[in-house]
Amino acid sequence: MDEADFRESDGTISAFADQLRWETNPNCQEGLKRLLIKEEDRFGAVIERLDMVERNLAQGGELIARQRRLIDNLKIHGGDSERAEKLLDNIVMTQALFEQFRELIFRAREQRFDGFGECGA
Repeated sequence: MDEADFRESDGTISAFADQLRWETNPNCQEGLKRLLIKEEDRFGAVIERLDMVERNLAQGGELIARQRRLIDNLKIHGGDSERAEKLLDNIVMTQALFEQFRELIFRAREQRFDGFGECGA
């Protein structure tokens, strides 16, 4: 697998994640979720993917914090926060997918190194 394939896949994953974060149609959400997972699985859980996952987790964390502030502000001023809360649910769900993918990468890495024994033993 070459660097161009990784860059293309990283861009595709980021695009699906951005769409998923803001999609309100449940059917479209499920389709985007399947596409995101399929693209993540396309190259497997390799450590090179970790940078992309960490970037998306950082972006998602910022979006979650911003959306929570928006919701709090809406509630303080008597506004309707229902749509903003649904969008927050999307962002949190997308964040969970990236957290699962990061965990998969770490587990795959541990499995690769299990056969080498412990250093200094």
